[in-house]
Amino acid sequence: MHNQPHTPAFAVLNAEGKVCDDEMTATQLLIYRGRDGAENECAVTGESVAPVMIVGAEEWERQGLLNQWIASDDTGVSSFTLWSVFAGVTLDDPDVPSDAGDARLCIRFLALCKIDRSELSRVAEAYPIWKPYVDRWGEVDVAVDSANDLHLLMEEIENEALRLKGAE
Repeated sequence: MHNQPHTPAFAVLNAEGKVCDDEMTATQLLIYRGRDGAENECAVTGESVAPVMIVGAEEWERQGLLNQWIASDDTGVSSFTLWSVFAGVTLDDPDVPSDAGDARLCIRFLALCKIDRSELSRVAEAYPIWKPYVDRWGEVDVAVDSANDLHLLMEEIENEALRLKGAE
């Protein structure tokens, strides 16, 4: 199979500013994207570019998974709230899972994006209404196999979240 050369929309550079041939194994990446009015020039395309982020290889993979998830049809408002935290987006009106279906969407999001339960504290920090959900996420994981148990648990956690919201 013959690979056709192409001009990338962005160039991936290492911390020294050299183009990475294998961006997934680079220790640290500097991503440049073309943008009007930028003063830098992409080493690959020659177009004007501006640096947008520095990430490690694991974060690079996570960003790809987050992008894959947001482009899918397996989304909901509460799982979108989770996505926002890990994608670095702030929502004015974050949402929590209101039923078993929402909880399952969140569980699938976490699995697809390889987000460990220990990382959920970031969600509670960003959106305090999520604290009861984060605190009891282990129970949600266990109850997901039983529709009735999950439904009751989600009602219980939602009541905790509403009390917390009322206390703000």
